Amino acid sequence: MEIRHFVTFNKVIEMGSFTQAAEHLGYSQSTVTSHIQALEEYLGAPLFDRLGRKVKFTEIGKKLLPYTQEILDTYGKIESITSDEKDIRGTLKIAAPFSNSLPPRTNINRISKELSKCKHPLK
Repeated sequence: MEIRHFVTFNKVIEMGSFTQAAEHLGYSQSTVTSHIQALEEYLGAPLFDRLGRKVKFTEIGKKLLPYTQEILDTYGKIESITSDEKDIRGTLKIAAPFSNSLPPRTNINRISKELSKCKHPLK
């Protein structure tokens, strides 16, 4: 079991599908499947009932959920113990609308250039 397996498990529950979880995490669907399979193999029981493109967690999956959240909360606390309180930490999500008048990379390059000027560089 690895932390990323719990992150994936949590995201599948949140999104309601392996495909949407994969898109959100930046993984392929097969990676999400392998993370869930690793947890299922370790526990010796399925965590989800697959219902077409949707998934519903099993009784074991339901029991695992609060422990997963506790693990991820603790992991977040561990990551932050060495950081200075003045440091900005966390995930930055940037969304840019598609524009027919500009090539898609233009917006990303412009945003990247502006972010590089920030006082607190991204880590």
